[in-house]
Amino acid sequence: MKNRGIYIVLEGIDGSGKSTLASRLNQYLVERHPKNNIITTYHPGSTALGNHLRKLVKNPAQFDRNIKIDNLSRQLLHFVDTIAFNKTILEPELNRGSIVIADRSTYISSIIYGKATGLTVNDISKLFMVYPPRKADLVFVFDCPWRTAKERMIDRDQEDFYDNQKDDFFDSISTAYKTLTTSSLEQSVLINQIVSLNNLKTIAADREADVIFNEMIPSIERVIANMGVEND
Repeated sequence: MKNRGIYIVLEGIDGSGKSTLASRLNQYLVERHPKNNIITTYHPGSTALGNHLRKLVKNPAQFDRNIKIDNLSRQLLHFVDTIAFNKTILEPELNRGSIVIADRSTYISSIIYGKATGLTVNDISKLFMVYPPRKADLVFVFDCPWRTAKERMIDRDQEDFYDNQKDDFFDSISTAYKTLTTSSLEQSVLINQIVSLNNLKTIAADREADVIFNEMIPSIERVIANMGVEND
């Protein structure tokens, strides 16, 4: 019987190490499970459409200085990218048995960043009704204090709407990730639509990448074994 694919998501504030660990995980899986197709994606922007939407949301003035994007419209534009990603990348790859590593889930990010900019959980839940999320097999949430994440991004260009927010905004984002499943019952119900709560692992990310990565591996191998993915 053909193995169904595996969907693994890495989540956390910018600077928490998602991209570094996604790359490490890709290399590990390619070496450890060479018979399986491994792909790594990032959000927003993995699709051609999403890449253009990412540019629009990050810097609307490059298209038209008169464009003003309100907080709800910003999440809706990201959600268009989510639908495109699911339809053109995620679902086809999982159907062919690939292991998909996602650097961020737009559904989780919509909850975290949407709430931080004034949207309610009820506002965001309506997006879930339009296009229900494909449930992930495993989600890692990197718990990273903003001071640590900020130091890691010291050389990063500050051009994004979010990049230009003040420290207290990012402190709230960091706290929101830390309390992702405990802040409210309503939010926990939404998270459970994205991933079964027992398959959501919170990891302290203010440590060396090797330590974090080694902590991730047992959960990854457990999911892979349960799915029947072949080793070399």
